[in-house]
Amino acid sequence: MKNRMKTKHHIFIRITNIVAIVIIAVCSALAIQGCEKKEKEQAKNIAVNSIAQGYISKDCRNNNFVLKSQQSLDDFIEAFEIPNLSQLKINFDTDMVIAVIESNNSSSTIDITNITEFKDKIEIRVENLHKGMTADIGSIYHIVKIPKTDKNIVFIKITLYN
Repeated sequence: MKNRMKTKHHIFIRITNIVAIVIIAVCSALAIQGCEKKEKEQAKNIAVNSIAQGYISKDCRNNNFVLKSQQSLDDFIEAFEIPNLSQLKINFDTDMVIAVIESNNSSSTIDITNITEFKDKIEIRVENLHKGMTADIGSIYHIVKIPKTDKNIVFIKITLYN
């Protein structure tokens, strides 16, 4: 009788432990899901307000730029010889400029496809929507305007291979 009581006690403890583990797992999953949902709720898409996009014959190193003044924009346009933008004026009291440039060929594009604002950062999604091949090597660029911010700007390059 005593052994039977011990066995029932051990079974009860094991069942209790299993139930506790299941409860902890379910609560953890719900907490994680709540955090992910909260982060998604805090994310806000910013319109991609394109200023210029195209190709230049100058072969440039791949780079991302956050331009916060008219002087930095003018210097960028001059350094990379971006056509038709010498008179571009931006109100840097309210806006800033994001630019990406990539060494590539004239039949490809570099595209800022999505801008997402989070509590502590802004993510800039960059893709090559049109991939082509020519012997014409130079650089491709995309320049956009976004509302002025002091948040950290993070560039995310999406590369899809067929």
